[in-house]
Amino acid sequence: MTLIYTLEHAHEWAEFSGDYNPIHFDVNKAKAMGIEGLTVHGMRALLDMKKSQDFPSDTADYYRFNARLRNPIKCHTEYKIVKNNNQCQLIENDTDSCCFSARLERISPPIEQVTTKNLTLSADELLNIRSEYPFMKNVCEWSFLDSVLFRLIVKSPEIFEAIKVKLPDLHAGTLTDIFREIPVVQTHHEIVFSRQFLLSSPGSNDFHYGMLPLLVVGDYKQGLVVRIAMQGYYFTHSYITTAITLKLKPMALS
Repeated sequence: MTLIYTLEHAHEWAEFSGDYNPIHFDVNKAKAMGIEGLTVHGMRALLDMKKSQDFPSDTADYYRFNARLRNPIKCHTEYKIVKNNNQCQLIENDTDSCCFSARLERISPPIEQVTTKNLTLSADELLNIRSEYPFMKNVCEWSFLDSVLFRLIVKSPEIFEAIKVKLPDLHAGTLTDIFREIPVVQTHHEIVFSRQFLLSSPGSNDFHYGMLPLLVVGDYKQGLVVRIAMQGYYFTHSYITTAITLKLKPMALS
């Protein structure tokens, strides 16, 4: 199947997630960051890669889905997903270059971690998110919740404050503003989830979530590498964790 991403995909993902990074909307700003032309959010393309996954019949207690962004995903360009056993790649048709690589594997139940807060999205709120954004309606549960956790990460004040400590001269007031102000690229994405999240729908269960310890490496001059993880669950001892790695390479900040 041929995949072509357009500005419509960029706008729908930005509206859903709050990620208004200008490299997806402004050609001049994209070029200033060393990117030729507009690109599509990696998380939006990742929806299609997750959708393509085949799960073995002998299900495991937990799975890990690892993805790495290797090259920008261009607008109005033909792509295909190539699968080989438990690995898949998003390939640009014309150049045969790999833009995204991912691997799905069974794992042993990981050690449970303690989140900083215990917050809740009600079943009705989750249902409203699905109905408000049509591209989310037929997404499998683990992929949907991964997207929801990413959305919560973008809106998290704790994450912004931790980055602000390292970059005190930022004019931004939120993490969304940081995306607009300085170059931010997501380099890695990892999802660890219980087989409970292979279900098509959680029914009437509320979703509890919280953030795991944040890792920020670097400084004002060198830029930052930030690893952010958020964990959620419907049922105790059966959870999903989303971890993203962002590379922030500040330009001249005044």
